[in-house]
Amino acid sequence: MRPGENIMNKILKAFVAAAVAVAGLSSAVAQDGARAVTLYVPYGAGGTSDVMARILAAKMQTILPRPVIVDNKPGAGGRLAVGLIKNMQADGSAVLVGLPAPITVAPHLYAGKLNYDMDKDYVAVAKVVKTGFSVAVPASSKIQTFQDLVAMAKKNPNKLNYGTAGVGTIPHFVGHLIAKSAGIEWTMVPFKGGSGMTTDLIAGHIDVAIDLVPDHVEQAKSGKIRVLAVVGQHRAAALPDVATLTELGVPGIELENWQGLFVPKKTPAATVIELQQAVEKAVADPAVKQQLARVGLEVAYQDAAAFTGFVKADADRWSAIVRDSKISVD
Repeated sequence: MRPGENIMNKILKAFVAAAVAVAGLSSAVAQDGARAVTLYVPYGAGGTSDVMARILAAKMQTILPRPVIVDNKPGAGGRLAVGLIKNMQADGSAVLVGLPAPITVAPHLYAGKLNYDMDKDYVAVAKVVKTGFSVAVPASSKIQTFQDLVAMAKKNPNKLNYGTAGVGTIPHFVGHLIAKSAGIEWTMVPFKGGSGMTTDLIAGHIDVAIDLVPDHVEQAKSGKIRVLAVVGQHRAAALPDVATLTELGVPGIELENWQGLFVPKKTPAATVIELQQAVEKAVADPAVKQQLARVGLEVAYQDAAAFTGFVKADADRWSAIVRDSKISVD
């Protein structure tokens, strides 16, 4: 599904057997009155959020007194799942894997058009991981550095293009912010997901691609693409030799693609704490950290209180970004 899919699928296969075993356990436990914890992923199988959820579920299963399984509910850029999970039983059995696109960006990009309100419908459990974005060109490109990209774009306004996973996606906003901060004009080319975009990038059909770091790592290491910069607070562990935009003289675009857990609003506080503590223990395990790092994800644990504040701040930031960009999905 995504450009990092080959690496992720190798890891995903390692968890399929465990996931199936856990699913089998759920029926037996349910007979005793306990409900399995289901991590609902708002995107399809094989993507970064799906792999993260399966790694986390496998470890949480050993911590909690009930099974932990994963269910994918893709659709509408993640918004479908967010609108569904809010109405599920508030007993800790339904847990949403949330990301900024549907949680903190969509409420501003689709203002008045969503069937959910994060403040009214959900309670934050814990922040789990984060990753940055990367700016890449084909290996055959004459653009060797980010400075080359800026110079070429300034010399040829609107001639250079960049691919993203679609209009209104975070990479689209990243491209807009780069243009604003670097003083360039370039054209966004929307794709339906990242896989086709990376294929076209490698073939040289587009000049640049902006995507999640995990989705560029394998192709970069195999020499098929060249990553010019990463977007984030610091360099990506998976691409340690690639500088951040801030290091390259383009500050203020320290966006990250975080992942965290949420439960329906009326979930008991004790249950929220139980889930939070299970996440904390799970991501503290060195083996889990290593598994996540292999797919370009960095543990960024926050407890419920800290994560609630983080989500509020992220939503406020995206409100300003969406408003100032004038990007519309209408």
